[in-house]
Amino acid sequence: MKKNKQGLYQKQVTINGKRKVFSSKSKQQLMLKIAQYTEETTKAPLFHVVAEEWKEEHWHKIEMGSWRAYSSDYDRIVEQFGQRRVDEITPADVQAFLQKLGKIYSLSSVSNHKTVLNQILNKAIFDYGVHITNPCFMVKLPKHLKKGTRNILTEEQCQEIVNTRPDEFQLAYLIYYTGLRCGEALALQMKDIDFKKNVINVTKALHYNGNTGKIGSLKTASSYRQIPLVNDLRARLLELSLSKEDYIVSGKVPLTQSVLARRWLHYCEDHGMTITENGKTKPAIDRHQIRHQYTTNLYNANVDLKSIQKILGHSDIQITLQTYTHLTEAQFQKSLMQINEYFA
Repeated sequence: MKKNKQGLYQKQVTINGKRKVFSSKSKQQLMLKIAQYTEETTKAPLFHVVAEEWKEEHWHKIEMGSWRAYSSDYDRIVEQFGQRRVDEITPADVQAFLQKLGKIYSLSSVSNHKTVLNQILNKAIFDYGVHITNPCFMVKLPKHLKKGTRNILTEEQCQEIVNTRPDEFQLAYLIYYTGLRCGEALALQMKDIDFKKNVINVTKALHYNGNTGKIGSLKTASSYRQIPLVNDLRARLLELSLSKEDYIVSGKVPLTQSVLARRWLHYCEDHGMTITENGKTKPAIDRHQIRHQYTTNLYNANVDLKSIQKILGHSDIQITLQTYTHLTEAQFQKSLMQINEYFA
């Protein structure tokens, strides 16, 4: 410890691999400064700091259809644990949080919350060097959670989408009449429409890396497909007067993720399809619900299951069966009624 040219006591120390120089008028004040800094920097970070870094790194990897659900899950987790230091979070805290969620949300939703929380805490352990055992490892999902289903739209919501005007945001209308995944719909250009054969060629999708969208390949070979161009959509596309290179939903260039979220919310607000959660207005429907509604419409139109699989771009018919189990149950009840009528 020595004095510098200004007559201050000075000392260089290395903490967590970083060198820092301290100075003060007295040795006692200097040592106090070093002790305070050491105590503060060696504390575990606040949960929200780690969570924000995790979100920055991982958000672009989440598929668009899942983004809205994961966004709400993330917000609830940060609200619950944000101001606590990560080494203060115990298995009992996590278990109580999951129990609370289980009273409101389905099994898959509670499981998603646990997955996100687990990944954030893992980041604290591996990137920040926090010496804890991840409390998520010691916690099981609550028993008897309800299993969620993909709800189809109400008749009123379907009618609102059908009533979409040509001057409005066309995403909901496009998915309703095609069953496209959101990324596929956002990448669709007029040149992908074959008006002579009345088919739509699905060959690409919009993927997000942060806020920026990039047109890229599809997930599987079965995702490359042709789907029928129905009359209502055909008429709408001709009415829009777009060039061959234009994107049907966004015009000259693909949408950024922030613009997509804003335009989707405004569209839902204009059509009375919003809910209020924690004081925030949110869309009451998501794009995958509309895709699911399209599937239901195909089923009700007596399109066979194999054709539904092909139109949706599922790689395995088991995916179609598992995802839309309630449709086959409905068909079973219909068959039972027909059998009973026959024997009567």
